[in-house]
Amino acid sequence: MAEKIPKVIDISIIVINFNSYKLTSQTLKTLAEFSTGFNYEVIIVDNFSEDGSGIKLKNDFPGYQHILNQENLGFAKANNQALKIAKGNYILFLNNDVIFEENTIKSLLHYLDKKNEKILIAPKLLNADGTIQHSIYSFQNLWLSFTTYFFLYKLFPKSKYFNRYYLMNKGVEEIIEVEGITGAFMLFNKEDILELNGFDEDFFFYGEDNDLCKRFSDMGGKIIYYPKVKITHLKGGTKKTNWFHEKNHTLSVLFLFKKHFPFYKRIIVYIFFYLGTILRSVLFLFAYLFTMNSNYLTESKLKLKSLIITTSSKT
Repeated sequence: MAEKIPKVIDISIIVINFNSYKLTSQTLKTLAEFSTGFNYEVIIVDNFSEDGSGIKLKNDFPGYQHILNQENLGFAKANNQALKIAKGNYILFLNNDVIFEENTIKSLLHYLDKKNEKILIAPKLLNADGTIQHSIYSFQNLWLSFTTYFFLYKLFPKSKYFNRYYLMNKGVEEIIEVEGITGAFMLFNKEDILELNGFDEDFFFYGEDNDLCKRFSDMGGKIIYYPKVKITHLKGGTKKTNWFHEKNHTLSVLFLFKKHFPFYKRIIVYIFFYLGTILRSVLFLFAYLFTMNSNYLTESKLKLKSLIITTSSKT
């Protein structure tokens, strides 16, 4: 548990909660256990949890700041709420489903303090079983979109040409500059994230981290993958249905294309996306017919439903 907030705060740690008391409390407990040698504040934003977890977190972690929203504002807007009141010299956007096992933050702060550059930094992410989690990537372009939507990365998993997106952090043990990192752990200098005005709130859930990385790079920032230290990311801190995931992920991808691609490239990548989604739906349907596994039929329906929603959306 954090002590009384000191006058000089090295880092503000922002955590979003939604119906996830057990995971969020585990994150906060391991954070406190493995965060020494620097001053920090924790800001917890509850996005109108229906299970009472926001109130319970406030009662169980009184040394932290709490924002209890009266509606689910989405991931981007909730983080920006906390950013507006953050007092730290650095800002850490931290998912509520991570586990600390070492003093990861101190190591990263030490690295940042030695540099006089605009840097967004993240550690190695591990799955619950200890395997490396895909957490760094190349920003989408026409080729990457083509290889992704038409399964070329699956057919040629070891090819740096067909599977560049998914190969980037396999076996990487050196500190490297990358094009993007996932939003589970994003650490910046406060001045830099304020220059970007935080996350783009037009993203409700998913895609906001990709967009932030792109804008950070465009303003001259470096995105650093620092695998010398690690955290475990459980992937699933926010309870969501399959349709919630499918709908919001699809809308965020299309909005990302719209925002960062010129018109002619956007048309091409939309074609890749729609054809790839139809292909997935058909393959899931065939898998269901051969196996009679209802999960495949559900996935097939989700893909078709997402096409209907996105075709009629403003994106």
